[in-house]
Amino acid sequence: MTTRRTPRIRLMRSIVTREAVAAFRDGRAMDLHVALNLKPWEMSPLRVQTIAEPPRDEELPVWLRSWWRAAALREELIAATD
Repeated sequence: MTTRRTPRIRLMRSIVTREAVAAFRDGRAMDLHVALNLKPWEMSPLRVQTIAEPPRDEELPVWLRSWWRAAALREELIAATD
């Protein structure tokens, strides 16, 4: 009999809350970081707009490797503010 295993790479669940949307709208970086439960080295969705294109090199600093997640969270936050 086969068993269904949990995939090692889990899909990102939406973690956008009212507090996160309010912090994003007001530009409060620390409150947004806490509301989204981001690790200290992960990029904030507020900073994504300052980078022209996504990083490609694996030798980048750890915080810059989280660009894709921050970009996805930024899109969700913008959609939630509308």
